[in-house]
Order: sequence, then structure tokens, then C-alpha cells
Amino acid sequence: MVAGTVTAVHVLLASWAGYGLAKYRFGGRQMLFWVILVTLILPLEVIMIPLWLTVKSLGWENSYAGLIVPVVADAFGVLLMRQYFLSLPSELVDAARVDGAGHLRTFFTIAIPNAWPAIVTLAIFMFQATWDEFVWPFLIVNSSEMKTVPLGVQSFQAGELSNFPAVMAISAVATIPLATLFLIFQRYWIRGVATSGIRG
Repeated sequence: MVAGTVTAVHVLLASWAGYGLAKYRFGGRQMLFWVILVTLILPLEVIMIPLWLTVKSLGWENSYAGLIVPVVADAFGVLLMRQYFLSLPSELVDAARVDGAGHLRTFFTIAIPNAWPAIVTLAIFMFQATWDEFVWPFLIVNSSEMKTVPLGVQSFQAGELSNFPAVMAISAVATIPLATLFLIFQRYWIRGVATSGIRG
């Protein structure tokens, strides 16, 4: 649930931001992009303490809000979607506007259908990162009911230190959703990686 929700919201927000930065001209657009890009050098560990204090002050400890909201947006998704939308011919967007389509209609009927490779690529990356995340859930969650898969595997491993076959088995089972997701969307993922290169 956590990985799926984070992935869906992240893809939507990154697509909106990437589309706006790629297809709209407004003052400070390049500066805004570079500010977003600079945040790529900040790993979660750097902002973890202030982020945790914020979540605690909001009363989101041991809750889905605490697990989901702080990680639904980052610079990588915006960068990936912006670069892909730069490759989308502006003539398609202009034609939609000439036909009377508004911004949202153009986004959902023109941009999104043509960006499936990038969307699937971002979704796979985000689902994998959220599914495997250990540090942030470890800080936020303190009940067994709220534990994510990595926390569950760690707890099982702590109780079965000498039972290596069981530990390896549960670890292998935990990778099944990721492997299934990749196999289903493999062709989109490869196409997205190939066509989302850096453009000016």
C-alpha cells in the first residue's frame, strides 16, 4: 500500500512539474529547474532529522501519512519527466490548444499518452526505492502492524539468526513483486531509459 501510493502520487506530481518546466515559458523557469536539480545532491540522511522533527510535530509518527507524505516528491522524477517532455513535439501541444483544449486537457490527452515509457520507468524506479526503503520507516514506525517489508524481513532475521535457509527464503519472496513489475513493463522501461536522455 505504501509503495503503491507513493509511486502513484510521485508519478503524477513529477509529470505535472516536468511538463510545466518543459513546455511552458515563464520567468525564472531555468532558475527553478536548477534549484530543483541541486536538491539531487541531498540524500535523505542529510534532511532526516529536520524531516523527522516535522513529522513528529504533526503527529504523523507510526502512521501512513508519516510513511508516505515526506517521500512523495523528489528532483529525480521531475528531471526524468522534464527531459522526456522536451522530446515531445511542441506541435502536438500547439495543435491541442488551437482546438480549444485547456492546460489540463492537453496534459492528460496529449502529454500523458505520449509519455508512457517515461512514466513506467519512473514508476518502476520509485516503487523499487520505496519498497526497499529501510531507514525512514525504521524511524517512523514503532508497531508491528505498520511495518513495511524491509522492516518485517529485518525483524524475522533478528529472530532467526541461525536459520539461514528461512531468512533467504523470506528475502527471496520479498523480491517477487519487484521482479513481476519489471517483467510486465520491461519493454516500456527500456524504451523510457533510451529516450529520456539529457536535452538542453
